[in-house]
Amino acid sequence: AGWLLVLTGAQARQWADLPYGNQDHPRQTLDLHVPDEPGRHPVVVYIPGRDWRAIDKRRIGNRVLELSASGFAV
Repeated sequence: AGWLLVLTGAQARQWADLPYGNQDHPRQTLDLHVPDEPGRHPVVVYIPGRDWRAIDKRRIGNRVLELSASGFAV
């Protein structure tokens, strides 16, 4: 099983550090990337692979951007 990504070059709106859970905890935040195209978009919850508790979310590479450019809300 694998992934097939079709990159459309679409732009995405981005929100960083949205609090969830205990809003006083600085590590309980998420980022949201939503395609600019109007309409409904499938949602992908991206959790980095190994040792996800120690990974800085700014170091996840282009995977989230690739998914949002392909029409997914991530």
